[in-house]
Amino acid sequence: MPEKILFILYNLLQWLLLVCSLPFIIPVILTSEKRRATVLQRLGFQSFQAVKQNAMNTIWIHALSVGEVNSAVPLVKKIRSTYPKHIIIMTASTQTGYATALNALEQDTNAILYFPYDILWAVLKMIKIINPIIFILVESDIWPNILMELNRRHVPTVLVNGRLSPDSFRGYRKASIFLKIIFRCFSLACVQSHEEAERFITIGMPDKKIQIVGNIKFDRLVHVISDQKLSQLRHSLGISDTTQIIIAGSTHPGEEDLIIQAFKQIIQIVPDCKLIIAPRDPKRAKEIACQYQKDQFGIECFSTQTNKDYSVLIIDKMGILNDLYAISTLAFVGGSLVSCGGHNPLEPASFGKPILFGPDMSDFPQISDMLLTEKAAIRVTSIEDLYENIKHLLLHKTMQKNMGQNAFSVFNKNQGAVDRTIQHISRLLN
Repeated sequence: MPEKILFILYNLLQWLLLVCSLPFIIPVILTSEKRRATVLQRLGFQSFQAVKQNAMNTIWIHALSVGEVNSAVPLVKKIRSTYPKHIIIMTASTQTGYATALNALEQDTNAILYFPYDILWAVLKMIKIINPIIFILVESDIWPNILMELNRRHVPTVLVNGRLSPDSFRGYRKASIFLKIIFRCFSLACVQSHEEAERFITIGMPDKKIQIVGNIKFDRLVHVISDQKLSQLRHSLGISDTTQIIIAGSTHPGEEDLIIQAFKQIIQIVPDCKLIIAPRDPKRAKEIACQYQKDQFGIECFSTQTNKDYSVLIIDKMGILNDLYAISTLAFVGGSLVSCGGHNPLEPASFGKPILFGPDMSDFPQISDMLLTEKAAIRVTSIEDLYENIKHLLLHKTMQKNMGQNAFSVFNKNQGAVDRTIQHISRLLN
């Protein structure tokens, strides 16, 4: 009965808010390229030709955006190898998440689609077409209609790599009376740690449904690149074998200026080095490059690179950051010098690279703490801090090597969460 009351109230309130805010929503959609590109698909107007209709063995996996999709990669690949005859449908909510899924998982899935808005008719259409035997939600993107409708149809629903940031936890606690009803819809919650388990229990997840399995981000497949390919990549970028490379990955507005200002000092001390910046949104690359084109050092965009004699390269293409980490001397993890929670430091760790990040790693607290404890990473808080630590690493090769080895050790010894997650999921499928 509480579920039905919540279901009715939620949808009535949703439609009331939608009608009242429509004059504001339409201009936002019309003026936002990202919204225009996804709104129809998320309302259910997308091609379902790749979905096998009426299939009785479809596994539906959903990941919100880029970070969640990257987390899901080893899980999806493991599910594909464990259940080769099953149909796997992958969904993402954002344009960049969708593009990342296409790039990383097209060969391991039967279809990649956009996740519907939590509007009842869009949800009903999606569930009817996919007809899943299980729904696997990676990390976040919890919505009442999709969960309650799957529960009504007796479809097992699994939360994997479950975590709650401090901000999310505080927000969810305020709505715990409603979340208790929604969380009952989950058949299983595979969470990252005891701390996360306690948080989920506090806001209403039944403890009997929780399994502590670790963090599947550690099971990211090591991206092996041959020495020949590494040499070719360096050559294509006009970088000699002796040149040291600083990678700033997944940066956000406000960070690039700090990084470039620090680099201007570094290049005076270590002239044989280059800075490669990969903005979280590659479409910002041209804007960043234009901002510094009048500076005394050369700056180029990756796709329009005309001059090999540059000092700063801005990446305007998705899908190549991993390869760049492989040729880097050290890596700075973006989203951390500004209040964006940071990004996944395990990507450079998997290549055994020294890691730097800013003060805000709230989206990766356990991983960043592990790296700091094991002397695999350095936390910086200012331009001066960034400059001093990068300079020190570039000038001290032994420290580079030791930090890199420590980073790979942290990455390597914490693997196994995917296998543990699959064991629990298999009990629901068999």
